[in-house]
Amino acid sequence: MYSINLQKAEHQLAKLIDDAARGKNVIITRDDGTSFQLIPFKPKTAIPTFGSAKGLIKIADNFGDPIEGFEEYTP
Repeated sequence: MYSINLQKAEHQLAKLIDDAARGKNVIITRDDGTSFQLIPFKPKTAIPTFGSAKGLIKIADNFGDPIEGFEEYTP
């Protein structure tokens, strides 16, 4: 972990981001004493699991019935 002043951090932001991505704790401090930590963000990707939609999809009772007006297209 290391701390760096905001004025110095402005000139080496790319390096600080690379360090944070590699797992280093990077803290940027302002002159008033306020501190900020760079934390890499990795969005989680959803992994579907078998049966996860059970009960969410419903098929109407008349699903297989002929559609009115399409009689000439049905066998």
